[in-house]
Amino acid sequence: MSLSTANLAGLPTIPAEMMDAEGWYVANRALPAIGKFVVSRDGRPEAVILPVAEFRELCDAVNTANRHAEQATPRSSEKNGSSSGNT
Repeated sequence: MSLSTANLAGLPTIPAEMMDAEGWYVANRALPAIGKFVVSRDGRPEAVILPVAEFRELCDAVNTANRHAEQATPRSSEKNGSSSGNT
């Protein structure tokens, strides 16, 4: 899964003015029909609305990436060449 704001260009867009006027009624209709979508104002993205299941998947992916990064990063004692053994 690639996380990039460039991916916003491929998503359906709903004007913020429509969300302002009709509220969550628009989102409740749009999510089942089109999945995630961008809310834009004056042609600029303001928000991304997505199903909770997809948000959870994104959180899981970020948490997994963070765990891998932590495991790959040497601890400060390892970086300094110090050890806990006897000298």
